[in-house]
Parts: sequence; C-alpha cells; structure tokens
Amino acid sequence: MPATLAFRRLPILTLLLILVPTALASTWYVDGVNGSDNNDCRSRQHACKTISNAISFTLPFDSILVAPATHHEGLFIPFELKIMFRCEYNDR
Repeated sequence: MPATLAFRRLPILTLLLILVPTALASTWYVDGVNGSDNNDCRSRQHACKTISNAISFTLPFDSILVAPATHHEGLFIPFELKIMFRCEYNDR
C-alpha cells in the first residue's frame, strides 16, 4: 500500500520540479548605453552594462532583458537561460 501511495504522488512531484524553478525565475536587466556593472541588474534603473555581468547573477531559468546597444562580448551560458533583445526597452 505505501508503494502505491508513493507511485500516485510521483506525477505531482514531477510537476512541482518542473514548475517551481520557473515560478522562482528572476528577470535581470542590461543597458549597454546607460547601465553600469556596479549595479545589481534588478531593474531598468539599475541595469548592468554587459550581458556577461548579468549572467553572473542568474540562476537556471532566469531571463535577461537587453536594451538596444552594441555588445562585443564572448558569452558562456552554463544553463538554461532566456536572453531577450528588445527594440524598445520596456517591461511589456
């Protein structure tokens, strides 16, 4: 009986393992024109200057929103991460 109960909970545990990291994901901001790598990258007003610096703050499944600018960087992305390049820099 306990094995059957554990087996029934398996789909719930699997779903939690999929949804929880996504629900806890953070968004980081990069502005190559007005940002600074001394900032915490948590908002447009405190955006990082470089994508690589923003990556250093991220965890798996996070997102980086990048404002229009030219970036000359070599990037190493160690896990699943969403990087979005925007024509207009807004939260929409």
